[in-house]
This record gives sequence, structure tokens and C-alpha cells, in this order.
Amino acid sequence: MMCDKNRLKYIPYPPKIERIPNFFSLFELEGLIDAIDNKKQKAIVFTQYCCGLRVSEVIKIKRKDFIKKYDIRSKSFVFDLRIIGKGNKERMIPVPDYCLKAIRDYWDKEKPEDRHEEYLFRGQFGGHYSAKSVQLVVAAALGKMGYTKKASTHTLRHSKASHLHHAGADIQDIADLLGHANVETARIYSHSDT
Repeated sequence: MMCDKNRLKYIPYPPKIERIPNFFSLFELEGLIDAIDNKKQKAIVFTQYCCGLRVSEVIKIKRKDFIKKYDIRSKSFVFDLRIIGKGNKERMIPVPDYCLKAIRDYWDKEKPEDRHEEYLFRGQFGGHYSAKSVQLVVAAALGKMGYTKKASTHTLRHSKASHLHHAGADIQDIADLLGHANVETARIYSHSDT
């Protein structure tokens, strides 16, 4: 009788533990935004939350990525944001008016010397703002407001998805907004409590 030398392959894997993502309440989110004094940094964090973006996506927004269109229902012009996400997948995200206001506040205050700069959030030495800088801004704001739970820039994305789910949004719509190819990836937000 032959003996299988690799007996480990017969041991079953334990079931995968599905973790519910941490997210900010609306009150905590407001505290986080208020704890940021710099208008550019505030606009970056606010845009990341409002549009449910990854930090790598928000820092690479170009001015040409805003697409103006006429909305028949509201009888006014609205903006969509064209995002090239993971796997080079393109998605269009509606930009709320309050997010546009934060971006305009930053743009009017900063008045970047090179108005032909392609990136919306310019870095200190040109090009786009760095992901590490955004992470440091969020960490500093969380410390300033006395937030003790584990959180990062990605918590903003989880917060947007959770808030949409609590407001009654369809899981498929949330998956589309976040750029998930599989709706099952977005299903974790259906387990979060208000």
C-alpha cells in the first residue's frame, strides 16, 4: 500500500470569517472633516467619501475627468466624474453639489499658479498629491478628534457604501459605484448595522 506523503492536503480549511468593515457614523464623519483645516486636504478627503473612491483614485483625478451634463429631472447641469479604477476599468460617478462646493472652495483659495496643471489635487512638487500624504492627513484628523477605533483612508470608502446601504440603495448600485466587478464583494455592507 502506498502512503501519501502530503497528508496536509486532506485537512479541510476552516471557514472564512467574513469581517464587517469599520465605518464612520455621519457624526464621526462630520467631526473628521471639521478637524481638517487645509482646504485642499479637506476637499480631497471629502471627495473620497462623497464619491466612494480609493485613495489611489482620488489623488489621480484630472480636471478633464469632470463631465458636465444636463439633468432633465432637476432641469440643471450636473457633473459626473470619470474614474479609471482597478484593472483599468472605467466608471462614471455622480458628483454631489456639496462635494463640488468643497472642490471650488479649495480651488478659489489655492488659485494654483499653473491653471493648466492636469491633476485636480496637485502635489507639493508638481504631479498629483501623494497617497501617503492623504493617509497622514486622515490619521492626524482622527487623532485631533480623539477617535480611538482602527480607521484609515479606506474607512471613508466603507462609510460611503454603508451609508448608501442604510439609506436603501441597492447592493448592485453600490457595487457599481465602488467599481466592484462582483456584486458579492459589496454584500459585506448589507451586514452592517446602523
